[in-house]
Amino acid sequence: MKKELEDKFKQVAEVKQRLIDSLSFNLKLMSKQINELNRQNQKPNADLVAQFEYKRDEFLKLKNQYSEDNSVLSQKYDAQILERLTQYVIEYGKNNNYDIIFGADGNGSLMFAKDNYNISEQMIEFINNKYSGK
Repeated sequence: MKKELEDKFKQVAEVKQRLIDSLSFNLKLMSKQINELNRQNQKPNADLVAQFEYKRDEFLKLKNQYSEDNSVLSQKYDAQILERLTQYVIEYGKNNNYDIIFGADGNGSLMFAKDNYNISEQMIEFINNKYSGK
């Protein structure tokens, strides 16, 4: 699933990057044209300058939007992977009668535990009773 979503993400990101590259290329051409006129001591056409500035602003907005979109999509895919992985670990733990399954990252993260090991309610009650306010 991770590989499938990575491929899907890569395809989406590549399409966006090609568009950004095309817009960037066009902006460079316009900039070169404006700079060439300036070097020849000719005043660039006001419409050309305005069009360049407009396209540059739109390019920057689009580039930022694509970057944000890619980040959101990446987080969405990561959440989907984690959710599915969690479901599989729980199913595996139950089917194989495990009490506890720890994560493989070495930090002691718990991936599965039987419900009778969950003491959250008792901890909440204890903490609330110990809390004496400000």
